[in-house]
Amino acid sequence: MKTRKDDGIIAKGEATGHAHRMSGAVVYEDGGVITFEPIAGETPEIVHEEHHRITFPNVEMETGQVQEYDHPAEESKAVRD
Repeated sequence: MKTRKDDGIIAKGEATGHAHRMSGAVVYEDGGVITFEPIAGETPEIVHEEHHRITFPNVEMETGQVQEYDHPAEESKAVRD
């Protein structure tokens, strides 16, 4: 079910607790997949306390958690920040 994320957070660092937050767009989550729709007249950006801003083109996009595959263990796991 698609849910609006009013805080704009798209990812949180486990070690620092810092958040990657989307500005200039409405953020939704559906089953772990994050989508965002640009707000008219604004520039979508990802903002983080320790990184430079990342600016996106004014188009709808989606992202998900990156997976890492451990071949000897024959399993995948989420990559951590």
